[in-house]
Amino acid sequence: MIGLVKQGHGWCGLVLATLLLTAFTACSSGPDSPEEQVRALIEQATDAAERKAVDELQPLIADDYEDAQGHDKKFIKRLLLAYLMRNQSIHLFTRVKSIAMNGPDRAEAEVVVAMTGQPVEDAATFDWLRGDLYHFVLDFIHRGGGDWEVIQAKWRRANVGEFL
Repeated sequence: MIGLVKQGHGWCGLVLATLLLTAFTACSSGPDSPEEQVRALIEQATDAAERKAVDELQPLIADDYEDAQGHDKKFIKRLLLAYLMRNQSIHLFTRVKSIAMNGPDRAEAEVVVAMTGQPVEDAATFDWLRGDLYHFVLDFIHRGGGDWEVIQAKWRRANVGEFL
């Protein structure tokens, strides 16, 4: 399983899984708008990943998940497990660039994430820490019963300018 984590893939898997938590906990149909639910849940997902709460992260991927790299739900779950086992300390700092609704049951979130082994207190701090930056575009689907799931994700390395 550890062999799955290649340069860049480990961080991507963690961040993807972290952001997937957003979909899982968005099942609340309270007074918050879907956009507000997604924004709040990105924060909750970050916390779960930093705590290495695998049981909270794994069920967030849609069964029919598939990304442009050909990864499916099974691959992403293995990638997440390998990353969490490999890294002793995980710290994420997220910046939500946008959340757009694409109909009543679809949402797209654009997020830039700083990933380090040390706490990131603000965007300026990241510059001197050793870590990675990634830009994610996550497609969510709202299924019956109120659950949001990530059905597709795109990611690439980002630069500090995108994060600021």
